Amino acid sequence: MPTSQTPYNTNSSVASDLLRMARELGNAILVQRQEQSLLNYTMNRLRQALGVEYGAILLTRGNMLSIAAMESDPREPSSPLSHIVGPIDRLLHAGLGQLAVYEQVEESSLIPRTADGKPLTGGRLSSLAVLPLQAHGAPMGAVVFGTAAPRQFTQEESDFLQLVGLQLSTALREVRLLASLDSATNKLAAHGETSLPATQQLDGLTGLANRQYLLEELQRITSDTINVGGQLSLLLIDIDHFRHINERNGQQFGDTVLTRTADVIKAGIRGRDMIARFNADQYCVLLPNTPGVGAIVVVERLRERLIGVTYENGAEKWNATFSIGVACLSKRISTPEQLLAKAEACLAEAKFLGRDQIIIDWNEAMEGMEAMEE
Repeated sequence: MPTSQTPYNTNSSVASDLLRMARELGNAILVQRQEQSLLNYTMNRLRQALGVEYGAILLTRGNMLSIAAMESDPREPSSPLSHIVGPIDRLLHAGLGQLAVYEQVEESSLIPRTADGKPLTGGRLSSLAVLPLQAHGAPMGAVVFGTAAPRQFTQEESDFLQLVGLQLSTALREVRLLASLDSATNKLAAHGETSLPATQQLDGLTGLANRQYLLEELQRITSDTINVGGQLSLLLIDIDHFRHINERNGQQFGDTVLTRTADVIKAGIRGRDMIARFNADQYCVLLPNTPGVGAIVVVERLRERLIGVTYENGAEKWNATFSIGVACLSKRISTPEQLLAKAEACLAEAKFLGRDQIIIDWNEAMEGMEAMEE
């Protein structure tokens, strides 16, 4: 059975060093753009940081768990970790959600044995740490460390591993999502097509993608995101009291507000994000590889920029306000239709509560984060 951990001393210099190392490692792995280089780099750094003989990252591909990256003592002909992939796979599917440490692993049922009862690991493995990697609460693999001599993993080291595991899961999902999106783009290019909207798919006033193109892309991006275990958020941005603005100031002035709003939103999102004119005075923004908590950061920044725009009509000056609904993929929101419906419901609530605000379902926004931290 996994062992209990010692209390965590927040004043420990070891804890401070590991926290600093976790931040540095997190920053480094988040800029990796190739899956294998991400895995190799992480494995090498973790094994050095913990001073263990054996380390491996196991990933689920299809329905099979296999070794994706491995580091071992160069004096060893092979790593004993290669013999325990099957038992770890069973652990993950049994619901292992947090770091598990086995201090006398070869005496446990986790290690497969020969016909005469000897451990297949050749007696070279005394302690084992298994850190699950998850996406939306589902297992995607594990980081595994082993030592030849008995070894306790302190609470400081356990906290360090949990933090790095969360960072690695996030980075791995992003790399896979970007690879999937790049693949789709390359396929289009090979057929002489483009992922950009054609002229007939553009809104005539703002130059943004129109509603129909958005709905088509929402289907594709949602499917790609789910296939790689990624995250996706959707924003619906509504100009408050736009009908009154139009009636009071004239259509030409209303068009100026619409185009200026489109320009501000477009300038405030990433190149791989997508903006479309959804309705007369509404804009939809798709944020690939962005969980709900990340979407809130984006939408707060956008809202600050939008309300900071001053409009003039003769001697009168004023600033528009905006109601915004935010939705993200979760266990309950798993289709394009559900994602859009949730954003529309949140937008309706923002209007009902007085407008000029952002509404998101925080239970769903935090679901992915909580699942990885369990």
